[in-house]
Amino acid sequence: ADADPASVYEGKEGDPYSRPEVRDPCLARCHPDFESLEADGRFEELAMTLYAPLAQWAQTLAVMPHAAADETRPGTEGRARVAEETGK
Repeated sequence: ADADPASVYEGKEGDPYSRPEVRDPCLARCHPDFESLEADGRFEELAMTLYAPLAQWAQTLAVMPHAAADETRPGTEGRARVAEETGK
């Protein structure tokens, strides 16, 4: 949530896990860089209008691991059992 929007949009130099939004062909055509995306001054307002309700809703969710999934993934044995015992 506190990430730099320009680095999210354009990617981070040298970060192999960076998956910039600008890789999307439509976004790249309309806004080749973050500067052009926010040029009209409405970026923050529109982003909040679009994503604030989603972020608020996501705060209400409780995520619990699925027991069957934990038992089939190497290195995760017992994680669901611990979650049941501790409530986390």
